[in-house]
Amino acid sequence: MKVLGVDLSITATGVANTDGTLETLKTKLRGPAFLDWISRQIEIRSDDADLVALEGYSYGSRGRAIFQIGEMGGIVRWNLWSRGIPFAEIPPSSLKKYATGKGNANKDVVIVEAVKRLDLSPSDNNQADAAWLRAMALDRFGQAIVVIPQVNRQALEGVAWPEMMEDLS
Repeated sequence: MKVLGVDLSITATGVANTDGTLETLKTKLRGPAFLDWISRQIEIRSDDADLVALEGYSYGSRGRAIFQIGEMGGIVRWNLWSRGIPFAEIPPSSLKKYATGKGNANKDVVIVEAVKRLDLSPSDNNQADAAWLRAMALDRFGQAIVVIPQVNRQALEGVAWPEMMEDLS
């Protein structure tokens, strides 16, 4: 199964590609040009994906960022949907619980766990989140890349996994 992990951000989107490599997507573009750019970047990277694991919306955002995040998330989700690529929206607290055992862990702990458990060297918290999103989806569908404590794996239950993927587990 090929899974793309994506931690969408209006400043630095973390990506765990289907081959497990990590990258951070950044641009100075804004407005519709940014939306087009980020949609195309995710489209290119998801072309061979069986599933895209997206970090769900952060409800702690404030101000103008709320609208920018909503537009970005909407355009990326529409792009995936329109191409028939299933995606799972993983709540931030589920991602953190899977990675660390605690749903309210800070970003530094998530990075440390990615280094320790996934044997990766993420260059930022966006890459670490994307790596954990990918790991969660692979685990959920029977292709775990690392042994995770059962208490952490309970986070898999807090995700609305795509129905069409249920037969793979």
